[in-house]
Amino acid sequence: SVRGKRLEPFVSMPVTWDDLKTAEKSGQADRLYFSPGDALKRIAQRGDVFAPGLKLKQTLPREFSAIPLGTGEPKAPRSLRRYAEKRDFSQTAEPAPAIPQRSRRSSRRRFVIQKHAASHLHYDFRLEMDDVLKSWAVPKGLSTEVGVKRSAFQTEDHPLDYFSFEGTIPQGQYGGGTVMVWDIGTYEVLGGNHGKGDLKLWLNGKKLTGEWHIFRIKSDDEKPVWLVNRAREDAHMITAKQEETSVLSGRTMEQIAAAKDAVWQSKGSPAASNVQAVKSQKEAAIAMPMFIEPMQAREVKVLPDDQQWIYEIKWDGHRALGMKHGDIVKLRSQENKSIGAKFPNLLESLRTINADTVMIDGEVVVLDAAGKPVRQGLRNRRSSAATIVFYAFDLLALDGENWRNRRLEERKTKLGEIIADSAVKLSRSFEGPAPQIVAEVAKLGLQGVIAKRRDSSYESGEQTGAWVQLTLSAKPSAKINPRPRSRSQTATKAARAPAKSAHKRSARRRAAPG
Repeated sequence: SVRGKRLEPFVSMPVTWDDLKTAEKSGQADRLYFSPGDALKRIAQRGDVFAPGLKLKQTLPREFSAIPLGTGEPKAPRSLRRYAEKRDFSQTAEPAPAIPQRSRRSSRRRFVIQKHAASHLHYDFRLEMDDVLKSWAVPKGLSTEVGVKRSAFQTEDHPLDYFSFEGTIPQGQYGGGTVMVWDIGTYEVLGGNHGKGDLKLWLNGKKLTGEWHIFRIKSDDEKPVWLVNRAREDAHMITAKQEETSVLSGRTMEQIAAAKDAVWQSKGSPAASNVQAVKSQKEAAIAMPMFIEPMQAREVKVLPDDQQWIYEIKWDGHRALGMKHGDIVKLRSQENKSIGAKFPNLLESLRTINADTVMIDGEVVVLDAAGKPVRQGLRNRRSSAATIVFYAFDLLALDGENWRNRRLEERKTKLGEIIADSAVKLSRSFEGPAPQIVAEVAKLGLQGVIAKRRDSSYESGEQTGAWVQLTLSAKPSAKINPRPRSRSQTATKAARAPAKSAHKRSARRRAAPG
């Protein structure tokens, strides 16, 4: 068979003990790798060297022949014990460990990537291997860029039946949340092995294709930590639609959660009664939005200037996501840390939004007594004259519906409607020309300007170029009630400056050792 594990394809074919000895003595292991042309010549000269082995007759040792054949039932792999211990299969439709049904493909095994909104959104990467699915939790998913390493945390082996699971695990259960089949396909091992903690893989999926390298590293807490990175060349970019939809059903995470067509229970939490189940399904159809990484803007030196772009002020504050679900409100930083306790007034502001369930992207900003943003104001927010507000500039989810795939203009319009009568402030958009907007923002002493494409979707955690930002040179912001100096005051200060500077230099010389 032809293999692709080296820079050039080679043919895997039988060799003799003499071939091995010759290669060992000469130190030329490459002699055992045959190009397609060399393989044909070898067969023409020597025939099939494996043919004599097919005619051999062997007698099993007495110990083996004494064992009766066909007795005892096949058993599930022992490595699935940990998986089984965490689940009660009398209460769950989750597949129990069973006799493995291997892939019908002889040399290629299957892989699956499941998008899993549990306590944190992550991706479960699973490889069909040793009659189970070897599994890793990858918080940010597999990177499509060469050299970008992603952490991968090895989890318990899963049964092969898990390969196509898509549905919901109730909150409070082990791994509770929504599961989507994000990508499926086959893979080949190009090098290394799982036991030694180093695998070079070729994935052939519906979304991801190419070579990835996954390898184990040492960790301080002795837990198995792996890294996975893209090898050789960048993969094709994943579109916003591909990122948000299942390869099996074409559904989004929100649609899967609302459908409730595959609900699993895990050990320790018995199933509810039919009446309670129906009630909980209705209540859970719309849940508190899960945290996602905010979309990022790419830094540029010149902003684009045409009708495809709108412009916003770049606030010098604290990026945050605001979430509301009924009476529950949350404020989380872009690192997914809770910051609501630091800004209790902003939690109250979120409660005033005209929506039952919503997630918005924005920034915590400090305003001075005149209502102007204070550069680096969060460092001095204890000032009695300072006011802390939340400026919202994007709508990510509304009443159980994902808005991230909609056009920016549509998201901004709806955002303005739901916060119109609330204490949350809208970060307004401006029309060009870009140079004029930059000049006005510079006059106000603000941090910069962000340009966004009108038709852009919201791409979590990415710098796609649909958002770009221009950071202006650092200038002090306007003081509270600033008083302009007279010309005489300015001249007097300028005259004093040299004398004051000379006095400081003299003092330093006197204080110097020796």
